[in-house]
Amino acid sequence: MKLPYLDMNKEVYLAAASLYRSLRAKGITVPSADTSIAALAILNRIPLYSKDGHFNIIAKYTRLELYS
Repeated sequence: MKLPYLDMNKEVYLAAASLYRSLRAKGITVPSADTSIAALAILNRIPLYSKDGHFNIIAKYTRLELYS
């Protein structure tokens, strides 16, 4: 099975920064790497599979879809 390559471009980095700031405004701190991964999944409308609990938190406040 071949997985697609998704480019981290300026749009993704700006979305990740916005996501990080919006979560911090709610008193929620997650690693910036996780917000970058989440932003990439959101912008590409791709469900994310992870056992990292930070993504459950991000999904609660965003359009991030988690693969179950």
